Amino acid sequence: DRRLPVAERRGYRHVFDAVYRIGREEGVLTYWRGSTPTITRGIVVAIAQVATYDQFKAISLRSGLFKDGFGLFVFCSILSGLCYSFFSMPVDTVKTLIQNQKPLNAAGDLEYKGMLATMVKAARQEGLGRLWRESARASW
Repeated sequence: DRRLPVAERRGYRHVFDAVYRIGREEGVLTYWRGSTPTITRGIVVAIAQVATYDQFKAISLRSGLFKDGFGLFVFCSILSGLCYSFFSMPVDTVKTLIQNQKPLNAAGDLEYKGMLATMVKAARQEGLGRLWRESARASW
């Protein structure tokens, strides 16, 4: 609530007031808004990080550039981290857009309806780079 402009703040007194009012004013399902993108991001992170680390390690050992040890660990971790960031940023951007959206009207209609629709809409409105820009800015 504090990061919103003063005019848009809901004025929660404490966390329990926020939990109660969100459920009452926006509906109980609001608590789970963004859970699918969060779970999807977790899957992408796990796959990107674990699979790429093992691949980079195997390739590096076969090439003879590294022996098994700390240097190999650091090298493969850096490359794996770059892959993790590249593949998770679009999902993280979509997750953030979905979780931060506000209802468009009194009926509670939302601008973003799902992950793929959000991804396509964001890319169409601001270009494909939009999917990486927000997360990259937050990383620095």
